[in-house]
Amino acid sequence: MKDVEIQPLADGKVWTGEQAMPLKLIDQIGDFRAAIQDTAKSVGIKGEPTLVRPEKDRKSVLDLLFGDVSGYLPNPAKLMQTNAGFYYLWK
Repeated sequence: MKDVEIQPLADGKVWTGEQAMPLKLIDQIGDFRAAIQDTAKSVGIKGEPTLVRPEKDRKSVLDLLFGDVSGYLPNPAKLMQTNAGFYYLWK
């Protein structure tokens, strides 16, 4: 699409799939599985694609008692990135 076609639509609205289709903001409507299959087809993967997900680091009770627990404690800088609100940080 050209800039002049997108500018009237670029007003911060959120479009549903059914609204976005006639506006040519999307090519098709599908779920996660359809997106995986379409991506696999576009990069030449034949057959059923395999999804690879990173393993989660498992912690035991002993890790919590004797290990590093900083990952479980709130970090003020991280809170500001994930939660909207007013914050005051001091040193």
